[in-house]
Amino acid sequence: MAEFEVHTTSDEAAEALNDAITGKTTVDDNPIVIVTGVSPNSLGSDTARAIVVQKPAMLILASRTADKLQEVIRSLEIPKGTIVQPLMLDLSSLEATRKAAAEVLSSVTVLDVIICTAGVMAVPSYEKSKDGIEMQFAVNHLGHFLFINLLVERLLASELSTVVTYSSEAQSRANLSFLDDLSYNDGKDYEKWTAYSNSKACDVLLAVGLAERFGHRGMRAFSVDPGVIVSTGLTRSVPIEDFKTLGWIDENGDLNSAIKAKTSAEGSSTGIIAAFDRRLSNKDGYCLADGVLTREGVLPGALDTAVADKLWLISESLTKQHIEMDYKAALVNGLDSESKDDSDTVTSYIKDVPVTVQRKPFLQPESDVRLPHTGTPRANLAATYDHPDGTQAGNWAREHRNQTVLQQHCDFFDQDKDGIIWPLDTYRGFRALGFNFLLCVISALIIHINFSYPTVPGYLPDPLFRVYLKNIHKDKHGSDTGTYDNEGRFVPQKFEDMFSKYANDKDYITVRDVWDLLKGQRLIADPFGWGGALFEWLATYILLWPEDGRMKKEDIRKLYDGSLFYEIAKERKTSGK
Repeated sequence: MAEFEVHTTSDEAAEALNDAITGKTTVDDNPIVIVTGVSPNSLGSDTARAIVVQKPAMLILASRTADKLQEVIRSLEIPKGTIVQPLMLDLSSLEATRKAAAEVLSSVTVLDVIICTAGVMAVPSYEKSKDGIEMQFAVNHLGHFLFINLLVERLLASELSTVVTYSSEAQSRANLSFLDDLSYNDGKDYEKWTAYSNSKACDVLLAVGLAERFGHRGMRAFSVDPGVIVSTGLTRSVPIEDFKTLGWIDENGDLNSAIKAKTSAEGSSTGIIAAFDRRLSNKDGYCLADGVLTREGVLPGALDTAVADKLWLISESLTKQHIEMDYKAALVNGLDSESKDDSDTVTSYIKDVPVTVQRKPFLQPESDVRLPHTGTPRANLAATYDHPDGTQAGNWAREHRNQTVLQQHCDFFDQDKDGIIWPLDTYRGFRALGFNFLLCVISALIIHINFSYPTVPGYLPDPLFRVYLKNIHKDKHGSDTGTYDNEGRFVPQKFEDMFSKYANDKDYITVRDVWDLLKGQRLIADPFGWGGALFEWLATYILLWPEDGRMKKEDIRKLYDGSLFYEIAKERKTSGK
C-alpha cells in the first residue's frame, strides 16, 4: 500500500485505499459514508468527489444549504451502483441536527464512516447559536457531537466503523479553561481566533472521547489537521488583514513562501486516509497531519482523557444526549472476551434482535448519577433524572407527602378532599381543565363505570359509582407504561424509558411516539388495558393541546403527580376562561 505525505491529493489517497472504499467492510454491503460540510469549493466537496469514484455503497452528503449541496451533487461523476443521498444538516441547531440524524436512522441500518468537515472560522463578533451557545463551539464541536452520538448504534453495527473530525493547527493555541465558561463572560471576553482555536481543540478531544468509549467495540476515531488552505468557503468571514497578521500572505496578497500551504485536494486527503487506511489504530494516536499519525504540534491538553471526559459531560448536558454505553455500564450486544471482562457490563440489547436495539432503556451516565436507584419506586415523589426531587413548586412535595403519587394524580378530582371521588367531581374537574360539556360527561362515565368497583371497600358495587382514593392503586390496568407500580408508587426508570425507548431521548413526545409506545407496551391478552391506555393518552393530548404537536416531558411528569391539573385550572381561572 502506498505511503502518504504532505502533497498527497484526495484522488491519490482514495485510489490507493480503493479496497477499503469499494471492498466489503460492513456486514451486508459496501461502505456507507457520511460527509458533512459539503458545499462548492470546500474540503467536504473535494472529499465527496474523490470517494464517490471508488464506488462506495452509499455516500450521504450533508450541508445546511440545499442549493449548494445540489450544486456539488450535480458536479459528481456518480458510478453505477452507488447511491448519493443529500442530507440537510444545520449544526448550529440541535433540533435540526436531531432531525437530520433521524433521517439517516430511517434510511440505513449500518453506517461505516462519518467524516466531519463542516465548520465555521473566526466568527467576527460574539454570536450565539439557535440554542444560545457560542457559535464556533456550537457548530465545530457540539453539533457534530450530537449528530455522531445519535448515530452511534449504526456505527457500532459496522465491523470497521470510523469517525473523522477536522481540527486545525489552531488547536495548539487553545486555552482549555474556556470549558469553565463557554459564554466567554457572556461575550465580553470573546476573541474570534481564541474561540476558533478552542473549538478546534474540542475536535481533537471528541476523537479522543469516542475512541476511549467505543474503541473496545471496534470504533476508530481520528482528528485531522488539513493544513493551511485559504481557498475554501471556511475562510469566507475572515478579512484579508487577518491572513496578513497570521503570516499566511504577504503585503501584496501573495502566499507566504514559508507557509506550508496546500490545495483543497491536498488538505482533504488526510481525512480520507484517516477514514479508510486500516493500518491506522488509536493505539498509535488520535491525530493525523500530512497523511500520517502524529503528536507534533498537538496541544497536550487536547489529548488528555480527563479533559476529554470533562468536555463529553458538558456536551451531554448541553444536548441532553446521554450515551448509554459508558466505561463500566456499557450496554453491549456482545463482548470480546479477550479484551473486556463482561462482569462490568450490562447487556440491554442484542444486535440480532432488532426490537432490543430500537427500544433502548434509560441509563444515567455513570459520572452524573443524580437520581440514585432509578428502578426503585418512589412512594410520594414523581422523581425523574431532570427533577430528582419531584415537584417542589408551591410546596407540592411536602403538602402531598402522605399520598402516593397515584393518589396525588387523582387528588385534583377529589373536590371536597374526603377521599371519595364522585362522578360529579370528575365532571367538574374536567370542566375546570377546559374540556367541553360532552367530553366531560363521556370522561366521567368511562372513568366511573370502569374504575369504581375495584376501589370499593367491600364486595358489592357502589350504586353511585364512586371511586375511593385510598384504594386507587387497585385501578391500575395493564398495557400501560409501568410508571405507576401496583401500589401506586412512581417508578423513575419506567418514566424515563418512555422517552428513551419511544421518543429518541427527546424532552418531548409526539403523537407518533405515543402510538409507538401504545403498540410497544400492549399485552396480547389485555384489550381492556389497550383501551385504558389509549383513553389516557387521548385525554392528555386534549388537555395539553400543544400547538407544535409536542407534549413536553416535564408536563407529562407533572401530570403523573397531578400538580399540572392544579396549574392549568389556576391559569384558566386567572384568565377568566
